[in-house]
Amino acid sequence: MTFVTRLTLRSGDRVALEKTMGELKHTVEKKGIQLKGPHTPPPISYRAPQYRRMDDTKLKFSPWEYTVYERWVDMVGYDDSIKIVTGMEFPKCIHVEVEVTQINKK
Repeated sequence: MTFVTRLTLRSGDRVALEKTMGELKHTVEKKGIQLKGPHTPPPISYRAPQYRRMDDTKLKFSPWEYTVYERWVDMVGYDDSIKIVTGMEFPKCIHVEVEVTQINKK
């Protein structure tokens, strides 16, 4: 049985995300894990309204706008190596998701 691990990184700090993804890619290649990616979808922009007062919704500041960047990689490899990669310390500004899928080859 083969396991595919998808590591998804999201952040509002594009520079930190790129740096972390570069370090991750270097570590994965050193461990001999097969890597597909990094994949780069378009950034997502969000807008959140800001009110000057809690009781009057007519008085507003300009909305708070922020962008979220995302990168993901698919890793096919050995369990022990993937444990090392997923156990890495990531900066606090980066949200990390790990998804493991088992593939049965017939």
